[in-house]
Amino acid sequence: MNRRWVLITAVPAVALGLLAACGDDDDGGAVTPDSGMNSPEGSTTDGPGGGDSALDQKAPETGTDASITATTLAKFDPVQGELPEGLAVQHIGADTNVLVGFAPQGRIVKVLGDGGVSEFASFTNPKDTFTLGMTLDPANNVYVAIANTGAAPSPAPGVYKIPAAGGTPVLYTTVAAGITFGFLNGLEFIGTDLYITDSQGSIYVVNNLGITTTWITADALAGDVNDCKLGNGFPIGINGIAHDANNVYVVNTDKGSLLKIARNADAGTAGVITVLKKDPSLCGADGLVMDKDGTLLVANNAKNKIQRVTTAGVITDVFSGKPLDSPASLWIDTQGTARRLLVTNAAFASSAADGGMPAPSLVSMPLP
Repeated sequence: MNRRWVLITAVPAVALGLLAACGDDDDGGAVTPDSGMNSPEGSTTDGPGGGDSALDQKAPETGTDASITATTLAKFDPVQGELPEGLAVQHIGADTNVLVGFAPQGRIVKVLGDGGVSEFASFTNPKDTFTLGMTLDPANNVYVAIANTGAAPSPAPGVYKIPAAGGTPVLYTTVAAGITFGFLNGLEFIGTDLYITDSQGSIYVVNNLGITTTWITADALAGDVNDCKLGNGFPIGINGIAHDANNVYVVNTDKGSLLKIARNADAGTAGVITVLKKDPSLCGADGLVMDKDGTLLVANNAKNKIQRVTTAGVITDVFSGKPLDSPASLWIDTQGTARRLLVTNAAFASSAADGGMPAPSLVSMPLP
């Protein structure tokens, strides 16, 4: 989640101006460049799914790749604070449930086929928090990250578990001594362990009992407002997270970088951090997912783009422009041989050039 916003109440503020390009200085410290990465195994983001809704009857927008179109599945109300961030897709029997979390509301909804929503779960009177990353376990229970955004956060920052059928969120994380959660953001299961990115520069791991320990803390994972100069108002480091059999991958929003962190063979402890790519075009990177070919798809919140980064660090635009509006989270959904990429448009800071209200929504685009 890239918090380029001046909105925390129900009424959106004036849209921010265009963002400055970030710098391309190399990261220092115990970080190495890389020419490639291992082939993926065990990615948790694919699953059987359904087709697109016919909600938006207009011709789909066309992005950089003329063969890729985007269809709006649902539109949300920015005046009511319906700014979508987290995203997860359940497959229960023959049903496909697309779940979306509204960041400032502390509310998770199920998106219906006609573009409407039904209530799934919510936090009571959320204050000084944002509801961000979401993921699932094999039983379709939902996990959601709660980030601290103010002096008196409620609910307490952490990861909360919601039953597969919805209902009351229950705190899942039991924090070990010495850990203070900051801005919890992305979630990713590796086996029964849940990995959490903290945009202040750490990754935590939670075992199947909810016991939480620090996996790694490093300068390369922290933000720097003077690097990309995104205008966030405070540092936002690592954000989206993905993995393969041997590595964890994260994007750093403030630094415009894609990082690989080795998982050691001992007990999965953190190894060397490698910069796969650092480039101004990645400034504002938010959501991250690994595709079946081992490339990584990035939701670029600041640039209104979906980007693909290869193992050699080559960046291409999969889709750019409308209807994207601060794309935040990604989920690859598969039914048979058909695949689609679902995207939440958080619409935290629509371009002032648009001259209108933000356009929070859920968008779908086919994948080859």
